Amino acid sequence: MFDELDNPAGIFCLVYNITKYVAEERQLQSAQEQPEKNSSVIQQIIFQQSHLIRAPLSNIIGLTAVLDKAGLDSNTSNIIDMISESANQLDKVVRSIIDIARA
Repeated sequence: MFDELDNPAGIFCLVYNITKYVAEERQLQSAQEQPEKNSSVIQQIIFQQSHLIRAPLSNIIGLTAVLDKAGLDSNTSNIIDMISESANQLDKVVRSIIDIARA
């Protein structure tokens, strides 16, 4: 079957139009590939969260613990406590993202 420009417009097989079947087959194949792509993206997110973000964050948490024991003045100690608390909160958020992505 050809259109007015003599380009293929559809396929008939034994007097049955399979054009719709072929289009649905392509759509199904695309839908089946999507979870694989999503899985790959999720694995990349898990890696980045686990290694690229949490490593420096853990360093910050450790450094605040060292500074806290250095016997600094009270204002500096308060700032260190706030940094430590913020870092711990961020660490919890990153861990929850990793847990959700792994589920």
